[in-house]
Amino acid sequence: MSYSQLELPVLGTAKWSWTVSKKEAFSILDKFYYYGGRDIDSATNYPINSNPEDYGRALIWLTDWIYQNSITDLRVYLKFGGQNNLGSSETNFESNYIEELINSFISKLDSNLSLLAIHWDNRGKELNEIKDVQQTINLLNTYHKQGFNIGFSGIRYPEIYSNFKKTIVNNWIIQVKENIFTADQRNNYQSYFPDCRYVAYGINKTKNNQNSERAQIFNSFKELNQDLTRNLNIENFFDMCLLFAFCNKSLYGYIIAPSSTKQMVQTINTLSNFKKKNLNKSDRNLIYKKIKNSLKNLTE
Repeated sequence: MSYSQLELPVLGTAKWSWTVSKKEAFSILDKFYYYGGRDIDSATNYPINSNPEDYGRALIWLTDWIYQNSITDLRVYLKFGGQNNLGSSETNFESNYIEELINSFISKLDSNLSLLAIHWDNRGKELNEIKDVQQTINLLNTYHKQGFNIGFSGIRYPEIYSNFKKTIVNNWIIQVKENIFTADQRNNYQSYFPDCRYVAYGINKTKNNQNSERAQIFNSFKELNQDLTRNLNIENFFDMCLLFAFCNKSLYGYIIAPSSTKQMVQTINTLSNFKKKNLNKSDRNLIYKKIKNSLKNLTE
């Protein structure tokens, strides 16, 4: 696997219509696009904010922005499967439904649609479910032949998918939760899909998601790596997490989900500082290990 080839991270939309207003989402898109960002992650049920009225609104907003600005060169990651935005496990992978859904978004997003991804597939325990999984894979491969990338995010039985390696595209794009605390999902999937490309979400998540916890982790890292933080202008926990994802050689890319245009610009500026340093493979490996070691020292 190689370091991310993306000029900018993938822009996440899970917070839209939840903690991000439509006006702010459009402003974020404007900045992201202006700076060269083209990869955008969404799902048919975003935002998952437990408000049924908001079901699918993230994609509605994205489509509105595309039409208003006559955009034709995005690379939208479309995840499908979830049937509500309540956080439940209710899904629908019936072939006729999926085909109708995908075709509707091909019509709406046109050349901007790049990736079709299975989202939250719990099938595989029963024999009839295994057959259903194969039908889904066969259907997606017909879209792959039309030029779409294929992937998944959150499948309960990866071993079932691996039984169909002859029909699964080797370079599927797989989303995984990965950050300074965990790479468990990727490690699990890689044992079945070593040739796939992995994109991380939740890069700045912590165990308790408290500001005090983030500050403690960052201060520990900064104390042990003062020259590094000074040289790369690492000022806070998110900067450290961004650097960790940037230096993770096992990732093809990673998702960011800014709550404001200001956060978007700050992220771009931080990445710009990283890239100006022309960090080579050896540099990135060393930085990755230093961040992991600082966390290890904190928890011992």
